[in-house]
Amino acid sequence: MPISPSPLQPPNDILTTNAWIMEVSDMGVTSPNFNKCNGPEFSSGSLTHPDGGTGHTYKFSDHIYNYGPFSIARVRGNTADDLLIFDFINGLIKSGAKKTGTFTKYHHGTIVGKISFTGLLFLKVAKPAFDTESSGKYEETYEGEVDYWEESAS
Repeated sequence: MPISPSPLQPPNDILTTNAWIMEVSDMGVTSPNFNKCNGPEFSSGSLTHPDGGTGHTYKFSDHIYNYGPFSIARVRGNTADDLLIFDFINGLIKSGAKKTGTFTKYHHGTIVGKISFTGLLFLKVAKPAFDTESSGKYEETYEGEVDYWEESAS
């Protein structure tokens, strides 16, 4: 099931040369960067079959694949892109719409991996704690699930 999204605009500044870039159709932002990408996961279930003659239990794959949850995090810097990304993902959560796209990982400006996905469904936006005594960054986390993903080196 190959996925072919449009080409990415590579990052060109010091802050984004090691970022995860997400490209989703109709987002309105060219190559938004994220500083974390957790997941997505891939797993298969199993079936258990006991053998009464030997007392052994055998396990077999059920061949039902689960492309588990993921989360991406972005540091907000009060830019127009921040608002566009938040509005876009918030709209997807409210509508339940699914998207197709890619996550691309850069290291020193070079692509080191891509995750192409289909059926991207955003489920949650998490804001950081509003702690007046903290000097930490303002990092928003977006959580969701995908129907299918595949990885490639470039």
